[in-house]
Amino acid sequence: MSSRKRKAVDAFQTGSPRTPSATLPCNTSDDVETSNKLPITNGNRSSTKPSLREKAQVLRETRRKLPIWPHADEVLKKVSEHDVLLLVGETGSGKSTQIPQFLYNEKWCRPQHIGERQQRMGGRIAILQPRRVAAISLANRVASEIGTPLGTASPASQVGYSVRFDNNVSTSTRIKFLTDGMLLQELLRDHWLKEYSCVIVDEVHERGVNVDLVLGFLKQILDAHKSGKQDHRQGVPLKVIVMSATAEMEGIEKFFLDTPELQQAANGDQTPKADEDDFAGFSDDEKLVNNTDQQAKHTISVASCHIKGRQYPVTLSYVPQPVINLLDTTMDKITYIHQHTPLPADILVFLSGQEMIENLESLCNIYATTLADKEKQQKQKLPALQTLPLFASLPNHLQARVFQPASAFTRRVILSTNIAETSVTVPNVRHIIDTGKHKARLFRPGLNLDTLLSTPISQSMARQRAGRAGREGPGTCHRLYTEKDFWNLEKDTKPEILSTDLSFLVLTLKAHGVADVLGFPLLTKPPRRSLEAALEGLLNLGALDGETGDITEIGRKMATLPVRPDLARCLLEGSKHGQDVMDAVVDVVAALSLEEGIFLPVRNGQTGKQSTKKMGTKELLLGEKDGLNGHTNGNSAALHNDAEHPESDEDISNPIETARRKLLSRHSDHLTLANAICTYSSPSTSDRRAWCDAHGISHRAMSRIMDVRKQLRQMMSNPKYRLVPSTSNTIAENIEANGTLADLVKKELVLKCLVAGLWPNVAVLSSLTPSQAGQVKQNPNQRAPYTTLLTNQPIHIHPSSVLFTHRGGGGAFAKKDRDDENDKKRKSSGVGTSTMPRSIIFTDLIYTSKPYARNVSAVELSWVAELGRLS
Repeated sequence: MSSRKRKAVDAFQTGSPRTPSATLPCNTSDDVETSNKLPITNGNRSSTKPSLREKAQVLRETRRKLPIWPHADEVLKKVSEHDVLLLVGETGSGKSTQIPQFLYNEKWCRPQHIGERQQRMGGRIAILQPRRVAAISLANRVASEIGTPLGTASPASQVGYSVRFDNNVSTSTRIKFLTDGMLLQELLRDHWLKEYSCVIVDEVHERGVNVDLVLGFLKQILDAHKSGKQDHRQGVPLKVIVMSATAEMEGIEKFFLDTPELQQAANGDQTPKADEDDFAGFSDDEKLVNNTDQQAKHTISVASCHIKGRQYPVTLSYVPQPVINLLDTTMDKITYIHQHTPLPADILVFLSGQEMIENLESLCNIYATTLADKEKQQKQKLPALQTLPLFASLPNHLQARVFQPASAFTRRVILSTNIAETSVTVPNVRHIIDTGKHKARLFRPGLNLDTLLSTPISQSMARQRAGRAGREGPGTCHRLYTEKDFWNLEKDTKPEILSTDLSFLVLTLKAHGVADVLGFPLLTKPPRRSLEAALEGLLNLGALDGETGDITEIGRKMATLPVRPDLARCLLEGSKHGQDVMDAVVDVVAALSLEEGIFLPVRNGQTGKQSTKKMGTKELLLGEKDGLNGHTNGNSAALHNDAEHPESDEDISNPIETARRKLLSRHSDHLTLANAICTYSSPSTSDRRAWCDAHGISHRAMSRIMDVRKQLRQMMSNPKYRLVPSTSNTIAENIEANGTLADLVKKELVLKCLVAGLWPNVAVLSSLTPSQAGQVKQNPNQRAPYTTLLTNQPIHIHPSSVLFTHRGGGGAFAKKDRDDENDKKRKSSGVGTSTMPRSIIFTDLIYTSKPYARNVSAVELSWVAELGRLS
């Protein structure tokens, strides 16, 4: 080994042992993001446990076996001599964990002190990940390899991470893993990233909106440094490394070289490919855009490097005919693999989203119980089956389980979204089941309609999924779609910027002082219509000035809150009122920040998990008749057992539905959420898991909401987020003994705060018939009962809502809830009274067989008028 390389990789092996922190085990043969060699540790360690330094020494031998290890000198040389390194490292090469360790002790990567004031510049390495699970697991792994405590566990920690609602970084942290969204937040505070010497953008092939924004800002910093104009880094360079698991870096190379071909028309076309004669494949190379010395002097220099991964043969199989029932077919495939293949060989299943994961998890758990019974009765020798979910909103300690080794004579089934494609490497996987689906956002600017849909994957995603079976040995990939369907898939995944709501992108650019949004350097130019829709939406929220287009003070506050713009506006509106109102708004926003809901579907008095054995897979997919495919697992406690029929008197007697009734706000899904969270977090709720079981609520979701809630409450306690001074009231003043929102004025204020951010999602009855007391009745001949106010989009209330088949008042509180007592006396099977609300707001639209509004509340149009939004 050369002295240069030894210097880079041995720098961490000296020093005294420190008290170890909790470490996340990772696989030693893969991208060293995961290992089954290390146990989870805790603070109460006996003297027989190895020290952090001793663990690092053991891991050093496994690091040497990684494909990237022999390339350390090459990487260091190219990074030192160039501004940008484009590194293609196939999954399993070790790029995500080893590159920052190679760079750590380089002279240019150390902190520098500039000027008379000795201002510190550089010294940190940022490694950007598209998902929190990857950032956290990688940080744990690298901390173990270095032999340092993680983050805030010690003031001497060298490695930390920063993800939304979880900042685990100390002042001494040198290697910092963070999500791309968190770096955008840091850019708001420091446009020049003065604390960093190098920014590594990992998994760039996923092409999320945040990645495109980050690349644009990094290019501006590099351009300023090269030109010498407005270089606030005082001559200290910032190195950029862009890493991908695929070999399609041509567009990114042209982007940094400022190739004219990149300036596409704003029609949503993807970056043009290079001609095959000019650039065939991806090779190790160094390029400048111009040949003249004068031009090259001020041009970003780009180098490239390709690291092969470790890959064993993978046998592919397809289904002969398109699959009708995906859940049943997947379960059958799991059963077949488990019964016919030997250990050790775990199964990794790629599914579209959390609701399908949890449904399949229930079936797998029942099958595992059946296996245990059969073994006792028939003395079968099949291994035990352990089912482990993996999705973005899963609590950290539950995510960590997929990296731990299985028990003896046990096969693991990991049920994952696409986060296991490239972001993390799960150990011991030999069998892949690919359903061919993933969740993607589709924004329709003409309708202001942003939907999250289960859509087919691309061919490149399918290949990434299949490759996961061949990291440790020969494997199999079972594709639950036909071979013809595979070749009909899109070749590559389209950049997210082409199909999503761009409100966050525009707000971020405006907050960074970008006046000309259309002129900002983006790797892929978004559709002009989407940009215009985003600008209009931000104007409606008061984030932009209507005359100048500049960001307003409200907009600046919104940009620093870690939630989407409309929910940020709701939080700011809540700051106008007392602490109890603010806390209730925070609770609602915390729940809405999760893409999945808290309420589990109920059948026959049991939740989906409890009743799977009785129900079977067909019944598990509630709303199948209407094409909902599980979307009824939303943020609602609706008591409907069928999408087309309200509950019967017998259904109401079910214990879960009886318990839920105490949480229901008949006019509002949002207030129902607030009631549930308030009761769950109440000191009187001693056993929260048991409480969730009794109410048919996901304990996982509630645990995650509590984390988000804690961070949002802490942020909103900062006076800078208050729009106007307000008195501080105690929460207890307006909360009943059971913890629910009791005060009618408070209810109205909470809903008004939601209207401030969600008012573009106001809908009114499509056809109104005058009735007594100013109320209205639904026209039975009207197909879509509501129409959005801004876009005239016909919508239906989602079957999971408390307002579905609602008969409640002609406004949110037209009778000031006098009906509360009257309804108790009525013999009605519906949740509400006898009429429908005149107007509603909703948080999300789900478009299946028809457009459904989800998370719905009845409101008054006068509240929208008070905001000055009705002319």
